[in-house]
Order: sequence, then structure tokens, then C-alpha cells
Amino acid sequence: MRIKKTKKRALAEVYDSVKAAASALDLPVSVLKKAKGAGCQAFRGGRVHVADFQKWLKENPIEAAGGGDLREQKLAQEVRRLTIANDAKQRELVSRAWVVERFQRAGGELHTLRAKSEAEHPLLFAAACPGADVAACRTILRGIWTDVFELIDGMGKHFDEGAHVRPSKMGASLDEGPLVDGSASAKN
Repeated sequence: MRIKKTKKRALAEVYDSVKAAASALDLPVSVLKKAKGAGCQAFRGGRVHVADFQKWLKENPIEAAGGGDLREQKLAQEVRRLTIANDAKQRELVSRAWVVERFQRAGGELHTLRAKSEAEHPLLFAAACPGADVAACRTILRGIWTDVFELIDGMGKHFDEGAHVRPSKMGASLDEGPLVDGSASAKN
């Protein structure tokens, strides 16, 4: 019995044509053309920059695989379904319900802490500062907690899937999409 040796070709950094890049990447030419039409920046001066294309394709799998004939669409859907199933098995996806529940738990714990703090800390502040009024300390403490909760409520904009986030006063915000998929199993 004879074993067939196969050499794996190293990819070039840049290809002179879409057809050459498609052949080297083992992809249909239609996928590269769709990526180019969708605004992929890997296509410059008639050349295809492989690293940029692969990065774009990883970030935009639906756009690159969408459209085309029914076979391509069905294949793209099957690949997406299998990718999600594999990611779920490897526990790389988190369900939306799990994330929401964890935020609700954390919010409940913060409200409990606030109630305890507003009841106990004004007395401690007044005892530490001779002549301080407990009611005035309580008012100041409530103001601090109100500021904290307003900041937390404002953080909800980071989870809005439909809007892009502008930099906040506290620092630059990442403008990325959601990292969870509702069709996956929960990650503990």
C-alpha cells in the first residue's frame, strides 16, 4: 500500500486577482466578490490581501456567504448552524437569558447593599465626625447612591444592539456588537 503525500501550500500575503486568491483559499470566487461588494478592505488596486480578507470574513460571515444561488444559501445556513452547535458544545456561547439573569442578580445585590448602607453608614459617619447630623449624613449618602445607580443605568447603552455607542465621560466605549447568541446553551 502506498501512502499519498500531500503538501500544504503556504498562503501568499497578497494575490494579484480574485480568482488566484479564491483558488489559494479554497473558496468560491463568488464569496470573494460578495466580500468586495460588501466593502471588505482587503481588495486594493486589483489585489487581494489575504490577512485582511480572512479577518473580514471571520467578522462578517453572513454577509460574505449570503446571497447567491439557493445551494450557496443553504450551505451557508448549514455551516452557521454547525458553527453555533460546535461553539455551544465547547461552551463558547452564552445565552441571553443567562446574561439577563446574572445582571438581575447583581442588581438585587446592589439594592440590598444600598439599603444596608443608607441605614447603617450615616450613623458611622456622624460618630466619626463630631457635631455631624445623622440626617445630613443620610442625605449625602443617598445622593452618592443615586449617582452610582444613575451611572449603572446609563451603562445599559453599551448593550443596545441597535445603536452605536459614543465615548462616555468615564472613557472611550467599545463599539462592538453583542457577544451572545440566543440559540446557544448557557455557559456557567
